[in-house]
Amino acid sequence: MTITDMIERLRVRMERLKRAGKLPEMFSYGEMLNALNEAQRRVFRELREELKTEFLNASTAVSPTDAVLSLSSLSPAPFMGASGIRLIEVTDGKPVAKISEAEWRKAKRSDLEFSREAAVWRITGTNEITFDGLWDTDTVDVEYFAAPADMALADLGASVDVDCELVSEAHDVVLKLAESILCEDSGEDDLAVNKELRAMQKLHELNESTYSSDAVKYAGDRNDTSAGDPELNITTRIAGY
Repeated sequence: MTITDMIERLRVRMERLKRAGKLPEMFSYGEMLNALNEAQRRVFRELREELKTEFLNASTAVSPTDAVLSLSSLSPAPFMGASGIRLIEVTDGKPVAKISEAEWRKAKRSDLEFSREAAVWRITGTNEITFDGLWDTDTVDVEYFAAPADMALADLGASVDVDCELVSEAHDVVLKLAESILCEDSGEDDLAVNKELRAMQKLHELNESTYSSDAVKYAGDRNDTSAGDPELNITTRIAGY
């Protein structure tokens, strides 16, 4: 669906609710567009990785400063900051494991020394991660999900229309969730919850159908030894999706 199609369908659905007396007022196109973009972000966050591989990015040979990497140095920016990071490796291929702040404090209390063979990274800010165990000269390769572009309408002042970038199967989920968001904005909490549950059920079904398809594909490809080659680096893996 184009953004024009999506916002028109959303308008019709909200207008139907208003005529039925379930909404006190109608929303502007700008408000509906905002709801669609919020819904797109929420759906993207919950989509299975296999449904958003086109948003997978790799920044290679990135140099942390004093063991800290500011995610603002990555372009495009990771989705939801550090939460969008999928994998980090030292550029020579050694993996860097993610640990929580609690795990890091526990390790420190136990006098555990991190080494380059067992390097770790943790989130220390919304757009900041910190490493332990790396050498000062090390660079890292970061694999992460970038955010989908916000949808936009030229009629509302944008330079061009920007359509929903999620897989087409997710568009109706975005619409249903946008309905829920607008109902909540109207103070119709019960209606909002009902529509959110329906949207999440549809999203669950979409994720499950992808899982089932992947399981069948894996059964057919399990003798393909190249599929699990541990020597493939981040850039190669992304190119191979």
